[in-house]
Amino acid sequence: MLIFTFLLWVQLFDNLNVMSEIKTSFINRLRKHRRLMGYTQADVAYLLGLNNRIVISRWEKGRIIPLADNAIRLAYIYHTFTEELFREFFKKARYEIEPRERKLAELRLKKYEIKQKEK
Repeated sequence: MLIFTFLLWVQLFDNLNVMSEIKTSFINRLRKHRRLMGYTQADVAYLLGLNNRIVISRWEKGRIIPLADNAIRLAYIYHTFTEELFREFFKKARYEIEPRERKLAELRLKKYEIKQKEK
């Protein structure tokens, strides 16, 4: 899961037009969930074991994106799912992967049919 999430982020940020849309929504969602829990940036930094709130501020401003391990920790801290915090990332991944999954299933079916004919 961690590797999948990290690779997903790397792929998503290749497209700059999509990046700004994703980034804006992502920033708002991180800030929203933190405020819903009544936490300050310093509180979240403490819960994550960080020395100061600078990293949290950078995440919320969209300057950097949390790595997968911190994304999971944030979801836990905010009592939500990683998919909720990173909704656009998951949505874009689904649109990229689903057509490939269908194609892969078709290829496997063809191989299976060929093997059945050979028997």
